[in-house]
Amino acid sequence: MTLAIATRHLRSDTVRVLVLMLVLSLAGCASAPSRYQVGQVDGSEIVRLAEAQLGRPYRYGGATPARGFDCSGLVYYVHSENGANVPRTAGEQYRYTAPLKKHELRPGDLVFFRSGRAIVSHVGIYLGDNRFIHAPGRGRSVSVERLDAPYWQDHYIRGGRFAQSI
Repeated sequence: MTLAIATRHLRSDTVRVLVLMLVLSLAGCASAPSRYQVGQVDGSEIVRLAEAQLGRPYRYGGATPARGFDCSGLVYYVHSENGANVPRTAGEQYRYTAPLKKHELRPGDLVFFRSGRAIVSHVGIYLGDNRFIHAPGRGRSVSVERLDAPYWQDHYIRGGRFAQSI
């Protein structure tokens, strides 16, 4: 008799735990507010801010004029100066932008590149006229390149534009 009551009680506790786990897992699916806020991005202001950094040194992890820039740090800095809170890494910037074809690019949009096995390994800011600005790598400085240069053409993934709310 007591074994039957204990078994029933154990099953009841198991069911409660399973229901609680289900509720908690579904709560995790609820939409959370975005940690990034872009607002209305002014492409010409993004370009102006980026061009003001021409000649600044490349520095891995850098995201300020005083420290220097890596590719995603340049994107992060110019958007921050324009009042937007955007992701810090090239991979996250890729993830949080709407895909664009080359003919859809406008000044201030992002351009993404791949070298090696990473989905995206480099990002720049489109200037117009098939040109972009970026922090290219160690030993170099923020500079302007052409999208139709063979290297960049071969490594181009897509363009991207931040939505007003990401």
